[in-house]
Amino acid sequence: MKRFIVKQSFYKPLLLMAMAVLFFCATALAGLDSYKIYLNGKLLVSQAANQSTITLPLEEAKSGDMLVVYYTHCHGELAKDRSLVLKDASGNVIKEWKFGNANSATSSMSIPVKDILEVQKKNTHLQLYYAAGQLTPNGQLLAGI
Repeated sequence: MKRFIVKQSFYKPLLLMAMAVLFFCATALAGLDSYKIYLNGKLLVSQAANQSTITLPLEEAKSGDMLVVYYTHCHGELAKDRSLVLKDASGNVIKEWKFGNANSATSSMSIPVKDILEVQKKNTHLQLYYAAGQLTPNGQLLAGI
């Protein structure tokens, strides 16, 4: 019976190729803005800013709940003149919450869900945007509501 002996030289190119693939995948995502949205500490959304947006599941939310957004700019840049904005289907600003300049790359922005629920009574198709001095004046669409 023959035994197959795999030479060590076979593993080196395979390992180098795997490391190269991982490096290029990580590099492609490194320059993207990303964000996370929590409702009362429960993660609802965690994604890169260039991904398609989702609709936040606020059907079960109560007026005392808090929505918390963490927006991270590429390369850890600190955001200036931050705000969260609710817009209607036509793109009109319905409500805006302003926040100070970020003091760390992971500074949070909290808004009461009751504010959203009040606006939602008059407007059915709402969208939540993040705006900062580093972004275009229209801001970044985060989610539908």
